[in-house]
Amino acid sequence: MDNKGITGSFNVNSFNKVVHTTIADDRNQVLQWLSPLEPQKRHQHLRGSRLEGVGGWIFQTSNFRRWNTREDRSSHSVLFCHGDPGVGKTHLRYNNTRNQGTEPPSLTRSLSSGVIDHFYGRRQEVTVAGLYCDYLDRTEQTTSNMLGAMLKQLVGGTIPQDIREAFEDAKEHFGGVGPEVPGLLRMLKMAIAQRRDVIICIDGLDESLAVHRTGLLRALQAIVRELPNVRLFLTGRPFIRGEVESYFPGMDAISVSPTREDTEEFLRIKLDEDTESDAMDENLRADIMEIIPKTISEMCV
Repeated sequence: MDNKGITGSFNVNSFNKVVHTTIADDRNQVLQWLSPLEPQKRHQHLRGSRLEGVGGWIFQTSNFRRWNTREDRSSHSVLFCHGDPGVGKTHLRYNNTRNQGTEPPSLTRSLSSGVIDHFYGRRQEVTVAGLYCDYLDRTEQTTSNMLGAMLKQLVGGTIPQDIREAFEDAKEHFGGVGPEVPGLLRMLKMAIAQRRDVIICIDGLDESLAVHRTGLLRALQAIVRELPNVRLFLTGRPFIRGEVESYFPGMDAISVSPTREDTEEFLRIKLDEDTESDAMDENLRADIMEIIPKTISEMCV
């Protein structure tokens, strides 16, 4: 067969397609190896359920402003928001579709998604990594999986050479092995060090198993100590505040509870969306707008 025949039978477009597909599959394998968790999907669900304009008060608090605009990067790098579940707070910015019939999530979950969106697109030099802990998935939320999930978000479109080498080394072991915490922490530090400003937002720390939460907090402590360009936004219920503060002495904290304005705005939106408007008269609407916000405010106090 002559060279002309060989050249004529070769389809460049098909070859390029195979190469690009192989590269994409390889990248997906590496990312899946880092962690099976996909917090981006959880975030998309939450952000689609938020009621805009509700809960924005947090951005005006002195603690948030200090954390957000800190000039002294050796302090105020950790902000912990704590709030109890129930008492009407959950549905202020989150419609609980996934957890029907189970204990509802706290208002802090919606605040976390709001904080993440607050930074997206505002300044290109800010990189945000988010993680949503969920007691329904707590067995999957190991320390290594949680660190790997954050690393996946910082990697971007191109897999760094150190991560690819670690992946290839892991395949050489019998049956293959997953990444270990020390290696993940080292790679995560390297990824953060290459960014100008990094915000790590972890929601619902109390919903993770204690053993994995301890490992995660210890890793975050090492990151904050060594890297001045990182800030932590953490949320959870009040009973873990002491635990979190033991790793981050002097951290700032915000107590989260629905304001009367939040409750009234939520009720107005829901009443306007009522599909059975004929069952509502002005007196009943006025009673709802008066009694429910007053009751919730008293319960929070």
